[in-house]
Amino acid sequence: MAAAGTLPPAMPPGRSDSPAVLRCHGEGADTMTDEPGAPVPSGDAAEVPQLTAEQFARLAAYGVAQEVRSQDIVFRPGDPAYDLIVIEAGWIEIVSPASRDEPEAVVAAYGPGGFLGELNLLTGQTAYLTARVTQAGRIYRISHERFRQLMAEDPEISDVLLRTFLARRDRLRDSPAARGIEIVGSGISADALALRTYAARQRLPHLWLDADSAAGRALMRLAPLAAADLPAVVTPDRVLRQASPAQLAAALGLSYRPTAGKVVDLTIIGSGPAGLAAAVYGASEGLDTLLLDATGVGGQAAASSRIENYLGFPSGLSGHDLTQRAALQALKFGAQLSSPCRVTTLDTAAEHLRVGLADGTGISTRGRQLRRAGRAVPRLAREPGHPRNSRAGRRRRDVRVPPRSPARPPGGGRPRLGRGHRAGRNDRPGGDHHHRLGRPQHRRAALPRAVLLHWRRPSHRVAAGRDP
Repeated sequence: MAAAGTLPPAMPPGRSDSPAVLRCHGEGADTMTDEPGAPVPSGDAAEVPQLTAEQFARLAAYGVAQEVRSQDIVFRPGDPAYDLIVIEAGWIEIVSPASRDEPEAVVAAYGPGGFLGELNLLTGQTAYLTARVTQAGRIYRISHERFRQLMAEDPEISDVLLRTFLARRDRLRDSPAARGIEIVGSGISADALALRTYAARQRLPHLWLDADSAAGRALMRLAPLAAADLPAVVTPDRVLRQASPAQLAAALGLSYRPTAGKVVDLTIIGSGPAGLAAAVYGASEGLDTLLLDATGVGGQAAASSRIENYLGFPSGLSGHDLTQRAALQALKFGAQLSSPCRVTTLDTAAEHLRVGLADGTGISTRGRQLRRAGRAVPRLAREPGHPRNSRAGRRRRDVRVPPRSPARPPGGGRPRLGRGHRAGRNDRPGGDHHHRLGRPQHRRAALPRAVLLHWRRPSHRVAAGRDP
């Protein structure tokens, strides 16, 4: 059997009443038609994965069988989560819902041997398309928990799913599904630029409309929107006026959604290359990993036009490509990436380390370790029993700087004791002021840009160095 195929290219305006529909079934047979059934050449191999019968059986084994009837709805826009659907018999079409200026459009159809799903199965984004049964048959529902188990246990199938999800999302961005999120604003507005940047970093299918364009003015009349409402986000079921990335993320389910009593193993603050690498390593070791960022995935590196000194890429690549690849890798291992989530407080006195977000949400993390870029960072609260100015207390909380060997002057003589040497620090008046917690800069509420709060299980090994 073959798995589901691709999504069709964007449809030209005025054709949504009889859209091109991609139909995939059997041994990878694909048809893109105005009338179902007329064969056309197959799509890209990455978007049309062909599973063997044995691979399909392995995939279906993770699901629960269910009979479906014509016109049944498998999932609809607004569903906070949905299952990975594997089709044994029957047909299901994927529909972009009607917008204020366009009717609904069928963007794909899947038959026997196909599966439904794209990147939001990994990101946790709420559903924005409708899956409707057009021919009765039998499907397998793979729940989120079983899906995560599949991704961890079957590398061959997980790689196929990952490539297919990514290819489908990229195609959706150029299809009628992009009408599901319409951003309208001024081309010179910083707030509108922030929305566009966030949508691009999240790979969201969306349309940008300049408020001064004919299409932008038409959408503002239909919404309706005034100039004071811009920038705005228009979806089939709501309008966000004076919208911000945080409001858009909340509407799409991409911001952090707290669960009562949940304690994570690893919380990472900051999603630059270092934070993304930590998320990959933590999640791949089986830790319940959460990555938070105040703006969007990628940090400042995502805005770099070209990076040529990153390990493993001798020809260089853009910062956007680098951080997108890292984010996808972290998602594959089960890390949760939530943004924008601004961290404002860190409580180390409770039973678990507790991160406080700007909206008042608290996130509890097991363990007593704080790390930044591979080193221990100063605690924001003093430990009981360690006076602030005592050597024991200061040394326990200080940043761990590896000692450098004393340098000998030319011709021999006594070694010169530098900043990195213990004696050299203590010999200077007042010690190492840069790392002392008693200094005013350590009493501020500000947090380091990239902090890892983690719990180390006894079976885990330290990748480099020794335990602090």
